[in-house]
Amino acid sequence: KLIWQEGAMRTHALLERLLQQMVDAGVLVIDAAELGHACMQFLAVIRGNAMWRLLFGCTDCDVAFAQEIETTATSGVEMFLRAYAPRH
Repeated sequence: KLIWQEGAMRTHALLERLLQQMVDAGVLVIDAAELGHACMQFLAVIRGNAMWRLLFGCTDCDVAFAQEIETTATSGVEMFLRAYAPRH
C-alpha cells in the first residue's frame, strides 16, 4: 500500500497539477471533472507494454527495449496532445 501511495499516487497528483497548469495556460483543454481521468490515460498511453514486458521478463534485447520505450512515450505524448489540444 505504501508503494502505491508514495509511487503511483504521488506521480498521479504531480501530473494532475502539471496538466492543470497546461490547461490554465491554454495549451490543453481538459474539463476539470475529467482531469484525473486524463492523467490516467496519459500514464497508460506512455507506459505501453513496457511494464508487462518487465513483469514477464521479456526484455531480451536492451537496445530494442529502450527503443520501444522511446517510441511508445513519444507517440503517446503526441497522441495525448492531439486529443486535448484547443480546437480553433
